[in-house]
Amino acid sequence: MGTDSNNPSASEGELFYSQMFAANRAVEMLIDPADGRIVDANRAAERFYGYTREQLLQMNISAINTLSADQIANEMARARELERDCFHFRHRLANGQIRDVEVHSGPLEVDGRTVLYSIVHDISERVQAEQELRIAETFFNTTSEAITVTDAQNRIIRVNPAFCQITGYSAEEVIGQNPNLLSSGRNSAAFYREMWRSLQRVGRWQGEIWNRRKNGELFPEWLSIVAIRDAQGQVQQYMAIFSDITKRKQDEEKIWLQANYDSLTHLPNRNLFKDRLLQTMESAKRGGQRMALLFVDLDRFKWVNDTLGHAVGDMLLYEVAGRLQNIVRRNDTVARLSGDEFTVILGEVRDHYDVDRIAEKLIQHIAEPYNLEGHQVFTSASVGITLYPNDGDGIEQLLRNADAAMYSAKEAGRNVFRYFTQQMNEEAQRRLMLEAELRQVMARGELEVWYQPIVDAAGVACGAEALLRWPHPQHGFIPPDEFVHLAEEIGLITEIERWVMLTACHDTVGLCEMLGEDFFVTVNISSVQCKSDQCWDVLGSVLEKSGLPAHCLKLEITERAMMENTTQVIELLKGVREIGVGLAIDDFGTGYSSLSYLKQFPINVLKIDRSFVDGLPDDGDDVALVEAIILMSHSLKLQVVAEGVETEAQQQFLRERGCDLYQGYYYAKPLPLEQLKAYLTDKD
Repeated sequence: MGTDSNNPSASEGELFYSQMFAANRAVEMLIDPADGRIVDANRAAERFYGYTREQLLQMNISAINTLSADQIANEMARARELERDCFHFRHRLANGQIRDVEVHSGPLEVDGRTVLYSIVHDISERVQAEQELRIAETFFNTTSEAITVTDAQNRIIRVNPAFCQITGYSAEEVIGQNPNLLSSGRNSAAFYREMWRSLQRVGRWQGEIWNRRKNGELFPEWLSIVAIRDAQGQVQQYMAIFSDITKRKQDEEKIWLQANYDSLTHLPNRNLFKDRLLQTMESAKRGGQRMALLFVDLDRFKWVNDTLGHAVGDMLLYEVAGRLQNIVRRNDTVARLSGDEFTVILGEVRDHYDVDRIAEKLIQHIAEPYNLEGHQVFTSASVGITLYPNDGDGIEQLLRNADAAMYSAKEAGRNVFRYFTQQMNEEAQRRLMLEAELRQVMARGELEVWYQPIVDAAGVACGAEALLRWPHPQHGFIPPDEFVHLAEEIGLITEIERWVMLTACHDTVGLCEMLGEDFFVTVNISSVQCKSDQCWDVLGSVLEKSGLPAHCLKLEITERAMMENTTQVIELLKGVREIGVGLAIDDFGTGYSSLSYLKQFPINVLKIDRSFVDGLPDDGDDVALVEAIILMSHSLKLQVVAEGVETEAQQQFLRERGCDLYQGYYYAKPLPLEQLKAYLTDKD
């Protein structure tokens, strides 16, 4: 300090002060007020500035302070104005780094002269933090995005002006509230569980959500939430930032509609049509199903345009589009490709009968008159039909096929439909013949009930499945696959199934007298019957008229029919079980049921579909599936019947896996009643 601590003449006070100055951990310097020369500096100053003491004593404070004389004067004046006892400067270190410092300075008498005793504190980090805080506060108050801060218990502690503007709530109305006061009710509980799971697992979540303004209006928002943790990792607060994306979604929807929908008819255009067609093809492929593409071209449309004008022509196209949409099923697609060309995509087509019905209805409705601008306008449609995967496996190929079939319909006189293949045309004609014949079949008494034995593991027949047969006088035996679905369509299936059930029960009464009351018969019921309120009446009437004990009758329902109307079917089947009639799932494995669904149905028996038995015992996939089905069924205390058993190897495999009952050509084909009796007698 300009005082030699070894000099005996130095006062004890100065000696003590000198030692404290040198040892102090704070940065300290003595400055000559006259010229700014550094008179002395302690070791802390050496460490902070990166200069030796000798170097510092050769320097002027202006070499360290980066502020100009005017800036220094302004800072001093500001400090006096704020009654601050320190100054804020910016000092340059030896390595060129600039640091913000707080300088406490005052006069001190040393060796008979007055110097400025300055204590320097590095406040760079504090200044930076304050600056960042000011920036954050500015952003918080001026951003167009809403910001909500909650405590660890998810109570709102702060919101910004944008929040109030977007939601309509004032800050006073929401402070202390849970953010769920904005909930729209459109997001599920599972949605929020996943949100909180993400916050707890990774500390953040973002996504699209629907919320509700104070006035009740729903709006979409893009929401980001982050958890704010303390040094120990405990959540202290949550900060949510969201923006109203209503306008963006409206713009996106408008652009999407323009790109994918026809502006006149509001039907999907060629672009969206191809996308829908591809999706339907992929779905059909996954489900092992078929789909149909109908190409619809209006007849005489050019005449309407040329005679009545394009305005009337546009009206006609609009009306045709509406009729097409009213004809098809909800999941089918109607599109306008161009001009007067429309397409219809039919998914989940079981057979061509489904397509025939829609095509006929389509042609009929389009041909009905239109009243347009005071004109009664008539048109018709020529329809070309192609099937996937029968006729092709590509979009362009199917389009070409349908277009070619449409021209075939034009050549056939218009106002008709034609399939791409001659075989399909022949089947369509056969379907029309079958429908006419089927309407007379009950009156003519042409239907018969045959029976296929069901045997146990020892090969002893314990029951039989009733199967419907139609030996047509002119066309021979018509397969059930051809006429049963058609009977459903034209409303005859309930009458036919009632007759089958009554016949089977009457026949089984005689078989039980011959073989014992443990012999049973299984009868298939359709999805139509399952949905019918008359099913109970039919079942009760049949049992009463036939005299068959309820336990000798088992009803078979397909897996697919069971899943079509789950609640109604469950209630029906529970009632069936209560009166003692057995229940079996037919064709198990071909539908969409799961264990969770299976447990809901009061069934006794599960029948393994023949498609899985075919590959036994060599096909690894079939082996795994059948083993799993048997194991699962037994765990649920269900009896297992294997259909389609045709070889000894299949029978041996199934027996070793614990299958309970067997049915198939290995034992017997479906037989008329008298032949069944002979079979059962021989077995006995």
